[in-house]
Amino acid sequence: MVWTGTGTLFWPAACRSLTNKDRLWVGRHQPRHQCAEAAEEALRRSHDELERRVLERTAELSEINQELSAEIEVRKRAEDALRQASAYHRSLIEASLDPLVTIAPAGTITDVNHATEEVTGRPRQELIGHRFLRLLHGPGKGAPGVSASLSRRLGSGL
Repeated sequence: MVWTGTGTLFWPAACRSLTNKDRLWVGRHQPRHQCAEAAEEALRRSHDELERRVLERTAELSEINQELSAEIEVRKRAEDALRQASAYHRSLIEASLDPLVTIAPAGTITDVNHATEEVTGRPRQELIGHRFLRLLHGPGKGAPGVSASLSRRLGSGL
C-alpha cells in the first residue's frame, strides 16, 4: 500500500504506475477513487482476517489456560494429600514411646522420633544423615549381633 501526504491510500495491485509529478501510485486503468475503494476493501479484508486469527488464537489460549488451571488444581490436591500423609506419618512416629530410627539402604539415618533423641541425648538434626552404628556405638564398636542383623537386611552399607 502507498500512503500519500494528503491521506489517500492506494493498493499497489490495483494501482500500478507511479507518476513523476507527486510520486504517488496511480491506477493505470482505473480512476483514482476506484483505486482508493479497492485499497480500502483490501484493508477491510486484511483486518477481518487478522480479527479472525486473533479470535481463533484467543480461543486456543483460553482452552490451554483452562487445562493448566485444572492441572494446577490436581497438583494442589496431591500436594495437600502428601502433606496430610506426612503429618500423619510423623504423628505415628512421635507417638511411640520407644526409640524409632529410619535407616536408608546405605545405613544412614533418615529420620528419628523424639524418644530416640531422648535416649541418645542428641537432637534430630545431628542424628539424621549419619551412619547408624557409628553414631550410636562409635566407630567399629557396634554390637556384633546388631551389625550382622542390620547388614543382612540393609546390605553392606553399614
